[in-house]
Amino acid sequence: MKIIIDSRMREVEKEYLSRFGELVEIVPQDSVYEEISGHPDIFFTKLNNFLFRAPNLEMKVGISGEDVVGLNYPEDIRYNVCQVGNFVIHNFKYTDRRVLEYINENELEKVQVNQGYSNCSICVISNNACITSDIRNI
Repeated sequence: MKIIIDSRMREVEKEYLSRFGELVEIVPQDSVYEEISGHPDIFFTKLNNFLFRAPNLEMKVGISGEDVVGLNYPEDIRYNVCQVGNFVIHNFKYTDRRVLEYINENELEKVQVNQGYSNCSICVISNNACITSDIRNI
């Protein structure tokens, strides 16, 4: 199993996670602001068994999306999509075109939210449960 992490993660966490799979580190990218420049959920989204990545990320892990991740909001949220079971949560005005095409072709149910960093603000518990502090019925 591959585990995608921010390369700035502390060594103690890297050592622990390496017991569960191969670590794939994202080095900070200049295409976004520093605080999120190595965050996997800015550059990747996983839907069902497919991993999509921003095309401007030099890593060759996953299927390349069409839209690059940019420095300013909302260009930095294109891949910050959250899936809970058959529901997909995001601000779909800004979703990468290839990711959106996959969502539509696979008849995943879209839940439109204004929160751009939707994957950052949700903890998926199972295929039918999640935790969020945002107010929205799913």
